[in-house]
Amino acid sequence: MSVDLGSLRRQEEDTPRAASPGGQRRKLILLVPLLLVLGFAGIFANSLLDVFESATPVTVLRPLPMQGEQVKQGQLLFQAAGWVEPDPFPVEIRALATGVVTALLPREGDEVTAGQLVAKLEPADAQLDMQRAAAEREQAAVEYQLAKSILQITQEEFDAALALRRDVAVAEAAFAESAAAHRASVAKQSALREDLAVAGYNLQTQVYLNSKQANAPWQVDLAKAERGRSKARLAEQVQRCEQLAAARERAKAEFARARGEEELRSKDRLALKRAAAALPLAKAKLARAEALLGVAQLRLQRMQVKSPVSGRVLERFVAPGSHVGPSGGQALLSLYDPASLRVRVDVPQGQVSRASKGQRAEIRSDVRRGKPFAGEVIRIVEKADLQKVTLEVQVRIVDAAGLLKPDMLCQVSVFGSGETSQENAPKEQLYRIPARVLIGADKVFVIDGQSGRAQLCSLSIAYRDGDYLVVKGGIDMSSKVIDQGRNGLEEGQLVSHEGSQ
Repeated sequence: MSVDLGSLRRQEEDTPRAASPGGQRRKLILLVPLLLVLGFAGIFANSLLDVFESATPVTVLRPLPMQGEQVKQGQLLFQAAGWVEPDPFPVEIRALATGVVTALLPREGDEVTAGQLVAKLEPADAQLDMQRAAAEREQAAVEYQLAKSILQITQEEFDAALALRRDVAVAEAAFAESAAAHRASVAKQSALREDLAVAGYNLQTQVYLNSKQANAPWQVDLAKAERGRSKARLAEQVQRCEQLAAARERAKAEFARARGEEELRSKDRLALKRAAAALPLAKAKLARAEALLGVAQLRLQRMQVKSPVSGRVLERFVAPGSHVGPSGGQALLSLYDPASLRVRVDVPQGQVSRASKGQRAEIRSDVRRGKPFAGEVIRIVEKADLQKVTLEVQVRIVDAAGLLKPDMLCQVSVFGSGETSQENAPKEQLYRIPARVLIGADKVFVIDGQSGRAQLCSLSIAYRDGDYLVVKGGIDMSSKVIDQGRNGLEEGQLVSHEGSQ
């Protein structure tokens, strides 16, 4: 049998050769350091970003765990020390005007009624101010009355000027009438002169005819009589003409006088306008003077400081000689109601969940050993104390019996009222947070423990309790829930905080 050695050689050449183990190790040796360098570079770059990125300051709070144990009637829930203070606060009495204290009448512990005089200020300056304001008011009142009188007189003169215009018109008409009558009289006088001349000619004619015996003697006598009557009428007309001329001159003079007075009365119009404009100014000046007088009187009244409320003097802040005032000045004294006192208690946060409004409390003080005072929880404040890690609880003193005083130290014991039973106790751990931290319907911002960045966390809300949320999932006691600074915050944003509430 013959074997084809050439074909066997080609098959051997076509078969792939196995990789060399030494070459693979060399590749791994180069790749691993490269990956490590890239990883460290990424970490370093991320660290640089954190260094140069500015952190947003925020405050955080810790969720408070809610206790689910059974609370029996009268069971002691917690005890804490506190101090007595007025409820809701002491009333500070301040001076409503600037001045120097001359007398501070009540002492610490004195009872004061509303409206009672409690302090006196030096009144000399206020008295001088009031006297000056009274004088200015009197002057303004006189000026106002003077302006009213001037306006009244000016108005009367202006009205008289209107009547004078009527007199001018009457005088002008009378002058025209007199002038017309005089002209008529002159014309009639001329006619009578002509009649007298005709009567003379007629008399001469009758005398001549009588000398010729051409007429009777009685015709001569008749002509003489007619001439005499004409002469008499002429004389009468001359006299009347002279009278009318005199009347015309009088009417002319009266018209000239009235016209001249009318021209002078044109100034009355300007005077009336000035008087009318001066009256509102005088009235405004009087009103301002009266207002200043009222201010001065009020300041003088405030030199005697009266209490706005009734109460007992808690503390005196000034002494005679002190300078006081309404703006930023020191209060004179403070009052409080001895029947309305409370105890401010700092409760550790781990025990806050046991406190609620309306719980019975006992207040123990050295002023009455062995017999505690009755109290009631009336308020649980919203803001915790970062340094003490406590929350303030306020307890009303039911009856202080006149023994407890503000700032006295005492010990408060709060007792359960039996509302919580084993049947309604929560079967799982619940946490209590303020509802104000909620973002949207069911989310809050928390701080990621590793990156220090804001992270949105979804909550499982059990129910709402007033201003608080009771949460059954999504957060726990270790969660740092962002409170202040959450508005405008974005997820992943770098934040910083100093402590937790």
